[in-house]
Amino acid sequence: MRRSKKNNRSSRRRTSKVPNLTLEGLRKLVLEELSGELEPVEDAASAEEYEAGKEAETLADDQDHYKELKLKEMYLKKQHAKIVKEARKVRAQKRRLKKKILRELD
Repeated sequence: MRRSKKNNRSSRRRTSKVPNLTLEGLRKLVLEELSGELEPVEDAASAEEYEAGKEAETLADDQDHYKELKLKEMYLKKQHAKIVKEARKVRAQKRRLKKKILRELD
C-alpha cells in the first residue's frame, strides 16, 4: 500500500528564505533610517583589486554553462512529467481491462 504524500509534506520543515530580524536588528535599521546615517561599506570589506584576465573569462563561461544546464534541467523535468502522466493513463487502462477480462471469465 502506498504511503500518503500528505503526511510527508506536513512533517517536512519549511524554512523561510527571508532572514528573521531580531528586535535589536530592527531597532538598528529604524535608527539608521531616521538619522540618515549608514555604516561605511569600505571599512567592512577591503579587497585587493587587479586586472581581470583568464579568471573573468572562465567565470563567464562557467556562468553560461550553468544557465544552459538549468534550462536543460527544466526541459527534462517537463518531459518527465509528461511521461509519468502518460504512464499513469496506461496503468489505469490496464487495470480497467484486467477487471473487464476477469469479470468475463467468471
